[in-house]
Amino acid sequence: MLILVPVAILFGQSWTGTGERIDTVDRERKGVEYAIALGELTRVMAEAQSAALYRTPLLDPVNGAVAAVDGVDARLGAELGTTARWTDARVKIQALGGVSGSTSEIYDAYAAVTDLLLALHAEVRDNARLSRDPQGDTFHLQEAGAAELPALIVGTGRLADLAGMAVGASAADRAALLGRALATRALIDDDVAGLTDNLQASLDETESDTLSTKLLTGLNRFRQGVDKLYAVVDLSATESAMATQISPARTEAQRAQADLMSTVLTELDTLLRERGGELGARRITAVLMLVLAVLLAAAPFALLALLRRATPEPARLEPMPRHAEEAPAGDDVWSPRRRRAGATR
Repeated sequence: MLILVPVAILFGQSWTGTGERIDTVDRERKGVEYAIALGELTRVMAEAQSAALYRTPLLDPVNGAVAAVDGVDARLGAELGTTARWTDARVKIQALGGVSGSTSEIYDAYAAVTDLLLALHAEVRDNARLSRDPQGDTFHLQEAGAAELPALIVGTGRLADLAGMAVGASAADRAALLGRALATRALIDDDVAGLTDNLQASLDETESDTLSTKLLTGLNRFRQGVDKLYAVVDLSATESAMATQISPARTEAQRAQADLMSTVLTELDTLLRERGGELGARRITAVLMLVLAVLLAAAPFALLALLRRATPEPARLEPMPRHAEEAPAGDDVWSPRRRRAGATR
């Protein structure tokens, strides 16, 4: 029975450790679910910013995306600690309907909101523990899908809008806007490099058979969209060419980024789900091993009990009487008194 002590200790450690990892995976998957809804809102807000600059606000897409995040936050916000920041962002999104003034003022108002959304992306990653994922492939996927791609969607939208605002602006304003566009492009370049490195690292470290094809296809389309946008906003382009091509180039780049983000987050969720299944299987195996150890430890005692039941008990012998008084009366028993009586006769 002593073998059960270390077995029980090992089982307890395994059960506790596996349970904690299962809880972590479950929390990460909730973060991915939140990031998917938030990513769609980020894309819609980037498009709404451009539409607002041209005095054609997008109301229905924004309202639909806000409602989607509302639903996710209602279920997961308390656990992920996102409700306060989301409530603040939601109020500011609703206030954008009354924003007016110059294009610079409209741009700044929308930029403040998208900054809040990017901060919310970071909070989701941290509180859902995605940013501390221990596996190489899933860690790099969450960096790409929940950090760099949202920033790229916002960045390419700002680059296109700054370049578009420069068209027809005064010389001083044009120089300032193009200077901001150059700074934004530098940030985009950094994010593109980081995104490419993270996706390549996830491919190098994954055991998935389908991940490479989906990621490479999306990454190629994404890079083509960014390169086309760069060509349109190139400082050597004429204002007339930029004015006619900037909107479709921005839309193409942002849609490619949004599709890649959806692919990355979906693949991330798939890998996390598979990991959770493997951990659950390990728990079942641990239980079976514990049961087997108990059975093996109890087997000798059970066998001994069976042998005792199967062995017949030996017959009991009646003890011989030690004194004559103990013997039963009868003619076959010698008695001195009876012998003398016979002799007298």
